[in-house]
Parts: sequence; C-alpha cells; structure tokens
Amino acid sequence: MLLSQLLHSEQILFNLVVDNKTMLFTKIAEFAAEKTNISAKEIFSALQEREEHGSTGLGYGVAIPHGRLKDLKRPFVVAIKCAQALDFQSIDNIAVRIILVLLVPKKATEQHLALLGEIAQIFSSQTRRQQLEDAQSSSEFLQLLQE
Repeated sequence: MLLSQLLHSEQILFNLVVDNKTMLFTKIAEFAAEKTNISAKEIFSALQEREEHGSTGLGYGVAIPHGRLKDLKRPFVVAIKCAQALDFQSIDNIAVRIILVLLVPKKATEQHLALLGEIAQIFSSQTRRQQLEDAQSSSEFLQLLQE
C-alpha cells in the first residue's frame, strides 16, 4: 500500500501548535485514537517507546515518528506541519516542522519498512522539503506529499 493511498485530507494537521515532542505525541495520539479506535494511551506509548530507541528526526527539519500497534487493522498516517519548529534531537540538530507519523499493525513488518522507505524517499529531495516548508495550506501540503 502506497502513502498516497493512506494519506487523506482529514489526516493533515496544518500549523499545529505544540511546544515539545511530548505535547506533539499527545496531540497525535488523541487525533489518531479518534480515527483508529485504538486508545490514545496505547498510541502515545508506541510512539514514545520507538523514540526512546533513538530520535526519529531524519535531519533537514523532518521527522518520521512511527509505532507498531497490536490491534491496528491497517496502516494509519498523519502528516503535520508545525507552526513552530520543535527540537527532535535530530542528528543535524535542526529543529523539525515537517512530520509524517506512521502507525502500523504489529505484524506488518514488510509494509512498515516499505512505507518508511517511501517516506524517506519523499524527504530526500531538498526541493520537496522546501516546498513542504513553504506550503500555505493543508491542501497544498497534501498534494506535495502525494506527488
């Protein structure tokens, strides 16, 4: 399943106001819980647990927090542009504004890796990262992620 098949307009959080990574994960968990019927606590824990193994900040102002959830039926994606950059302890120490959250079923290892690879490919382009940074609306942001 491709990212473009998973990401829809109602899964964009544009100009999200959060002060830190914990607040970000809380907002993501609350948002995703409404859409997936998985508890916000379980989603938050999955994201936090993965982050404890190392930052999901890729560098260049981009992060891909992700987690695996036992009761999730299919992958769920949330795309976020933060109103202000967050410290993600990225390898390049550049604060993050562009975030793509990936939640996958616990047993979907191949799909998880394929989606992470696709997302990393999108963010490997400096031009695309700049376009996402410059996006003026959630629809423009979504279109850039789906190209």
